[in-house]
Amino acid sequence: MMKRLRSQRHTTTILAFGAWCAACGAPVGPQEVLVEGTEYTFHAPDSLAAGPTAFAFTNRGRQRHEVKIVGLKAGVTMAQVQEAAKADLPLGELTEPTSGILTAGPGATTPGRILVTLHAGRRYVLVCGFQDTEDAPTHDQLGMVHEIRVY
Repeated sequence: MMKRLRSQRHTTTILAFGAWCAACGAPVGPQEVLVEGTEYTFHAPDSLAAGPTAFAFTNRGRQRHEVKIVGLKAGVTMAQVQEAAKADLPLGELTEPTSGILTAGPGATTPGRILVTLHAGRRYVLVCGFQDTEDAPTHDQLGMVHEIRVY
């Protein structure tokens, strides 16, 4: 009985501390974002708050997909990224170095996450560079790119 009572008090203290942290605005962990991929699109938020963000990836398609997270260089538009992808040009001149890559087979969810610190005022792009066969266009050429604006 005494152990149960102590345990309940301890739990109450932890919950009260957690509520206090949320009320004072202290960060309680990274925001979680689940990106879903299908043929040939991403389903993800169009905008996110700045700060630590943990990205996960679920492949709802029938083909293997990846989600590569990259920041856009200042002044680069999404139209430029899409045009470069369709023309099979390297995106490196338009983007910052890749923040991370997650891959998943059909119907799978990645077991891990990519932790990225998103910066206010920046734009990030999700890209899949896989192709279904050696002669097929890459998925980004087929439109599998998605922009996220950070506020």
